[in-house]
Amino acid sequence: RAPTTEPMSGTPTKNNKRPLEERLSSPPAAPSSRGRKASPPKSARRVTPSVEPMLRHVVMFQIKPSATADQKEAMAAGIRGMTEKIPEILKMTCGPDLGISDGNHGFVLCADFAGESTYQAYASHPVHAEVIKALIKPIIEPGSRTAVQFSLVQASL
Repeated sequence: RAPTTEPMSGTPTKNNKRPLEERLSSPPAAPSSRGRKASPPKSARRVTPSVEPMLRHVVMFQIKPSATADQKEAMAAGIRGMTEKIPEILKMTCGPDLGISDGNHGFVLCADFAGESTYQAYASHPVHAEVIKALIKPIIEPGSRTAVQFSLVQASL
């Protein structure tokens, strides 16, 4: 079949009645009469380049037996509250061990970051430092903290 117009002319074609400029500057057209949905023009598609892989930070520690319920709740609330004060945190969850298996750590937190640079910004953030100093350090067993940061990109081992 012969083309009905030149590729970038903007002139309506048999298959698409709107000029190219209009198609690029307006929302996609309604589905065609054949029932297929029109896809948005390439210029309207969201492209999110990723320079570094997403990263997950996991921290585990034991809580001192002398810690009160109020101290434990204040610590958990302080950790959860960091998500509203430190924009680099994409997602954060935390909680006490359920006691299902012996030998586990007593508390864990998991946080996701867009990459290493956003994790480093979180790690050095003053709010993070204050939560550690005021709410975590006073109630954790010395030497019990362990942490790992790993890529969320599937890695082959």
